Amino acid sequence: PLDSIFEVRISDAFFNNGNATFHTKKQILPDSCSGWWFPVVSIDIKSKNWPVTATWDNSLFNIECREGSVFTSFHPGGWWDVGGFPSDLNRVELANENNVTFTSNFNSSVGYDENYAYVNSSNDTIPVFWMAFGDSTIITLNIESVSLEINSYPNPVTDYYYFEMSVDLINEVRIVDITGKSKIIDFKNGYIDMKSFQDGFYILIVISKDGKSAKKKIIKK
Repeated sequence: PLDSIFEVRISDAFFNNGNATFHTKKQILPDSCSGWWFPVVSIDIKSKNWPVTATWDNSLFNIECREGSVFTSFHPGGWWDVGGFPSDLNRVELANENNVTFTSNFNSSVGYDENYAYVNSSNDTIPVFWMAFGDSTIITLNIESVSLEINSYPNPVTDYYYFEMSVDLINEVRIVDITGKSKIIDFKNGYIDMKSFQDGFYILIVISKDGKSAKKKIIKK
């Protein structure tokens, strides 16, 4: 059970509608110097009192293959200027700082947002944060403006994911998996073929030809 005052855990609950398959205080990751694009860790923080301060040894990140590593309040899948996340933490680059103080990623006065928190089996709303490990390409990838409105369905998706938007208006469609790996999708006929995707959680990023963009959280089953 989670401590009622303060608890920090790594889990996959965010990606499984609150039903974690593991909880841990430590996670071993592949070394990002060995060719990974970037590994991502999801961190659940339950605290009775906010703000919270996180600290780390920044000397661990002063090498080229880790200099882009970040701690952030939204999934680091290639957009850094989205805005709208509940916490006042945008991102902090681990090589340049050694601590950060930040607010919750759940604002009860605004309401629950599934992109930044999840509800567990005890009906607790758990804010989620992320660490991503990699080189400077992590922090140079961004989307300038997030203001595009797209109707899309179904979610969860089994085979095809449809857009109610003209193909001619879309410049790029990108899908990011839970490890942070990004893939540009061949977008045709108003839908994405997801039959070959493994079951799990994905972030969909759509960029229009006029520079606007949107993100969607997708569950593949």
